[in-house]
Amino acid sequence: MIHAFQKPPTPKTSCLYCLFNRTAVPKFKKKGKRPYTLSIDVGGTGLKASVLDSRGRMVVGRILVDTPRPCPPGVLIAVLAQMASDLPAFDRVSVGFPGVVRDGIVITAPPL
Repeated sequence: MIHAFQKPPTPKTSCLYCLFNRTAVPKFKKKGKRPYTLSIDVGGTGLKASVLDSRGRMVVGRILVDTPRPCPPGVLIAVLAQMASDLPAFDRVSVGFPGVVRDGIVITAPPL
């Protein structure tokens, strides 16, 4: 897990699908049905992540880390990839990100 005082690793790719494509059975399996969703909240002061079952219930507790400063895209992706590696396996990814996105391109990201 990355702590606020550690430098995040450099990502080998910027493709979210490539970074988060994991299919193993969750090691922290609890009650809940697949598909499991890696749920990420990108905020100006903190990044949160957990894995949810098909009904939106957490399969494992959340991970919370401070948002790196500065936070260029490569740094953000590296931190999110590290967070995901500390969680059980998942089938899909959902990311909440404040800002304006048009045609798949982030136009503004005020908190970052």
